[in-house]
Amino acid sequence: MRKLLRSLAEKIAPTAYGRLKQLSVLDEESTASEILLRYEEQVKDLQAQLDEVRRENRRVVELYDLVFERLQNDRPVREHA
Repeated sequence: MRKLLRSLAEKIAPTAYGRLKQLSVLDEESTASEILLRYEEQVKDLQAQLDEVRRENRRVVELYDLVFERLQNDRPVREHA
């Protein structure tokens, strides 16, 4: 019965089923503390990636402002009289 339910869940909602499998403690080799440490490492990695994206975004905004300012100074917008 469990096999049938698992295969049905995999076919109906493969993404959700995959996440449930990741969250469940199917690894008899790993202890709860090892799993927690692994998740902690993943969170630290994601935080570092997020910080990098924020820095890149800030740099893009700075460059955009610089280009806009130069365009304004080199060729100011003229109002039609």
